[in-house]
This record gives sequence, structure tokens and C-alpha cells, in this order.
Amino acid sequence: MIIARRKWIVLYFRLLDIYLCTAIDLGPFKRYIWQIKKNDFMAWEDDDEDFDPSDFEAGEPDEEALEDIRKEEERVRKMPLMMVAHQILEITEALMGTLPTDNMSEHYKRIMMEDALTLAPKIAGAEGADLYTLRMENAVIVKVAARNLLTQTCGLQMMGLSDDRYLNVLREEIDLFRLHFIDWVKSFDKTKDIQDNWGLFYD
Repeated sequence: MIIARRKWIVLYFRLLDIYLCTAIDLGPFKRYIWQIKKNDFMAWEDDDEDFDPSDFEAGEPDEEALEDIRKEEERVRKMPLMMVAHQILEITEALMGTLPTDNMSEHYKRIMMEDALTLAPKIAGAEGADLYTLRMENAVIVKVAARNLLTQTCGLQMMGLSDDRYLNVLREEIDLFRLHFIDWVKSFDKTKDIQDNWGLFYD
């Protein structure tokens, strides 16, 4: 029962990430199987020979599993980093509404909204992944998107497309996001991982 609940919780966040069109690249989904470790965390193993379709046949989630999902969703929603990510999205959307309708402004609107929309789903994706490498991969995408947003504010300023006061509101929110991001990444447990031999995040 515990295993089935954990499967539904983790799978829920995987599907949520895919639904938001910013899923991490896991490769062919069927090549991964659930492995239950002694310290009770979920890991992925890429091994076709050990693939067992029955590992995914947990049946419909029971009420207790749904309650666990709701609690986890609420926890992620109330994370300081997630709350600031939503604020950044709202501020960016409002800022884009003040821009002119010329081609250059439309370019900025597209790329800035894309970056702002990336933050929350990738944070959720990292929270739904127990493996350190997967969490770090999502964190890197979050960092790049936030930094890109900051860079684009400089472009808007140089092109004279936006009021400095509006840009500073977004910059201040991104800086607050950066501080929460640092604390968030420090919470990642490097002992919970299976190295993927790509040479990232390890000496």
C-alpha cells in the first residue's frame, strides 16, 4: 500500500510537469522501473532486462493516496520559492501588457513569458524527483530562466521599451527568488542519487 501511494505521488508530479509542457527529458518512459531503497526513497534505473510492467500496475489510487497527493501538492505550492515564482509570472505578465505592439516588443513578450512560465513547473518537477541529478537538472533550468528574465530587463531598458520603475519591480522579485533558490538547492540530498555517467554535478 505504501509503495502504491508513493508511485502515484511521484507519477502525479511527472505527469504534471509534462502537462505544463516543460517536462524533464527522461527518455523512453517504459525503460525506467521503480526501485524501492532501504531508506525509503524512489529512484530510477535504466535497464530493459529488469523491466516489469507489473511495477506500474498499482491500480486506482485509494483515498489515502489521494490525500498524500493533496498534501504534497499543498506543500510545494506553499514553498517560498514557488510563491515567488508565481509572483514573477504575474509581474512579467503585467509588464508585458505595458509594452508597445511593435515587432521588437513582441519578441520580448514571447521570450520573457516563456522564461517566466518555466519557473514553477520546473520547481514542481524537481520536488517530484527524489534523485539528486534530476533535481539539479531542473534547478539549472530554473536558474537559467530566471537569469534570462533579468537579462531581458536590461534589453528593454536599453531599447527604451519600458519604464525603469516597472523593470525594477521585476528585478527585485528575481533577486528575492535568487535568495530562496540558493536555500532550496542546499536542501538537495546528494546521497539519494544514481549517477548517469554524463559527468555533471560530480567531480
